[in-house]
Amino acid sequence: MDALVGAILIGLPALWLVGMAGYAYRDAARHGMNARKWAAVSLFVPFFGFFAYLFERDERDYDPREDPYARGAYNVHESRDEE
Repeated sequence: MDALVGAILIGLPALWLVGMAGYAYRDAARHGMNARKWAAVSLFVPFFGFFAYLFERDERDYDPREDPYARGAYNVHESRDEE
């Protein structure tokens, strides 16, 4: 029973980290990023590295022409207009 508990407590988190690193490796290549670097960051900096990759990837896809708020094209409520 101890081997099963050890496999669950060590194996599942390790499998999860390898899965996140594998996803970062494959996805980074599609987005024109350094795949090895982001896979290593995702593997050796658990969870934070993977989420840092996701945020960095989203920033690379930002297009100000598609952002309705980039040029100030929004309405301000008259109660907040003078602030």
